Amino acid sequence: MKQEIVEINSKLTWLDTESSFTELNFKRSSGIHKLLNDRMFDIGGLEESCSGSDEISEGPLSSITVSSEELNEQCIICMKVICNPKKLKCGHIFCGECINQSLRFKQWCPACGLVCGKITGDQPPGKMTVKQTQGFCTGYERDAKISITYEIFEGRQSECHPCPGKLYKGIIKTAYLPDNEQGRNICRMLRVAFERKLVFTIGNYRTTGQEGLITWNAIYHKTDNRPYTKFGYPDPTYLDSVTDELKRKGITLDDINPSDKLEGIITSD
Repeated sequence: MKQEIVEINSKLTWLDTESSFTELNFKRSSGIHKLLNDRMFDIGGLEESCSGSDEISEGPLSSITVSSEELNEQCIICMKVICNPKKLKCGHIFCGECINQSLRFKQWCPACGLVCGKITGDQPPGKMTVKQTQGFCTGYERDAKISITYEIFEGRQSECHPCPGKLYKGIIKTAYLPDNEQGRNICRMLRVAFERKLVFTIGNYRTTGQEGLITWNAIYHKTDNRPYTKFGYPDPTYLDSVTDELKRKGITLDDINPSDKLEGIITSD
């Protein structure tokens, strides 16, 4: 899987450049399966807190009391015999130190991509306003349009940001979705992302030297209402790609109620 390193908040966060994961098949004897199932207990959380801009708020690991000699399997992270084995809720097993380090940068299983725990971010306080409006998104002429306006308030950076105590400027951003079933569900998932502080972050632009700016946090939005522009419609792949981006943040259709009212204002402290 191709990966690139993106520096956010002066820390390294791994972002996958592909929208799908390859499931790795682990072949275990029935005896080892029984041994693992019999000797497992929950530890309720990570041994170390996550240091990226997005953090796990629910513990995804279980500790296994068998030794690496008994397990006699290879950790796919370090490619060595598993030491101090830890098991994710999906069932994949890794060296304790390897998976703890991995989850500091990527909050999902290295083998199957399952998100581990609820991911929360460092988005500054703000509000999100959703309206169903006239007009349409190019390519969706039969549907009306959903307008999402984000306002992030001016303030001072907190301890989880690059320059604690330093002022940052507020921003207002408006994005658009087609008012069809898929667009409405994406809007509801974006609302969950906003509540979990995952839509924005504070970052530095090394190319320009600008510091402490509010930036998007790896969830792409269509912000241009004009047709045939870089950040506008038509884009036949956009709805699927933003759904994948939300999934990488641990947000799926399971996190929303399709019957919930769409329009409204929510705030994030």
